[in-house]
Amino acid sequence: SKIPDEQLWKYNCKDTYYTLKAADEIYKTLSGNGMLALWEDYGKKLFPIALEIQKRGLEVDNQSKEELQRIIIEEYHKLRPQVVDAVGYEINVNSPKAVQKHLRENLHLPLRKKRGRDTITADEDALMGFLTKPLSKTAQKVVKPGYKGQLTLIMKERHLRKAGTYAGIKVASGGAYTPDVLFNDSDGVVRSQVNITGTKTWRFSMQESPRGTGWNLQTAPKWARIIFPAPKGRIFLQPDQKQAEARVVAYYAKCKKQIELFNDASRSIHLEFGSKVFKRQLSKDTPEYTAAKSGVHGGNFRMQADKLAKTTGVPVETCELAIDGYHSTYPEIRLNYHNWAKAEVLSKGYLINSFGLKRLFFHARGGVELTGKLSDDDWNDICSWLPQSTVPFITNITLMRVCDILDYIWIHQQGHDAF
Repeated sequence: SKIPDEQLWKYNCKDTYYTLKAADEIYKTLSGNGMLALWEDYGKKLFPIALEIQKRGLEVDNQSKEELQRIIIEEYHKLRPQVVDAVGYEINVNSPKAVQKHLRENLHLPLRKKRGRDTITADEDALMGFLTKPLSKTAQKVVKPGYKGQLTLIMKERHLRKAGTYAGIKVASGGAYTPDVLFNDSDGVVRSQVNITGTKTWRFSMQESPRGTGWNLQTAPKWARIIFPAPKGRIFLQPDQKQAEARVVAYYAKCKKQIELFNDASRSIHLEFGSKVFKRQLSKDTPEYTAAKSGVHGGNFRMQADKLAKTTGVPVETCELAIDGYHSTYPEIRLNYHNWAKAEVLSKGYLINSFGLKRLFFHARGGVELTGKLSDDDWNDICSWLPQSTVPFITNITLMRVCDILDYIWIHQQGHDAF
């Protein structure tokens, strides 16, 4: 609205002309690299699906949305006095400066700089580190007792305020809230802009709609889905791939024990592995089960125990037990997969997955040329790409086939291993 019409017209003319001009060179490049079929038979066919997802969106049930808002605000008003009482004064938990000051001056916690930056942080990752990792002996002498309780309450309030965004409200410090007028379009539908090339693994990425309304529906937590009823006369169905990435890794690693386990529908790798490591029969929804499940994922992708602890909330010691136990139980993962993938990139500079999709690892090779060694971050990226590019490709192939066969279905969402 602030740009003169004539300027927009010229921009649009150039956009059209140069896109057409570039297309000739792109086709030459695709043909020269043997990738034209991938575009014609796959990439091009994803556009109608992505556009359908983007245009259709998800209808909002206002009654359910208001009920969810009421629950969130009620929970917030129960929690807020606990936060103030524990901290000792009114604090805005969403203010980085306020939380940093409290942690440093009142709790005497050793704040660290954010990785790759020159700024101190008190973000979720930092707080989880204090909760799951033992403090140094020096820090233990000065830290205020009960600091973990305060950090937990601060994070709970942050999460509740964030929860409001999934229910169409913005919750301020203290509990005042305002409706988010951009939560959905005027017809009561939440829409996201869809980008089929938004990731390096064939998973779609999403963001607010081209109108500036809506949000990334891929991030909606399960509890928030209550506000999205199925359209009238229809039902929601979400097929997904069971333990998909772990299966891919098992075959790359030629790990026979895992392959046999995955091929038996009555068995669970997380329960069996967890029970073995923790030497007792596990059930779901326990910290040990969470650690075992995450240990499988983390072990496959070279995740360290401290990072695993931060993402799961399980103590570092338990995560170390899970990861060490995973690799002692399945040594093929490191020997046949991690080391093989690293050697492939160091010798060839690229990986090709099971579907013939190729990725050149410029950053990894460049780092080796400059420093003489492969960084852990690049090695982790190498190990994660093969399974993480295979699974969404299967999802998308299935989507295309389903759309061809069943003309009555509506597509609302594409995830990593499901739709």
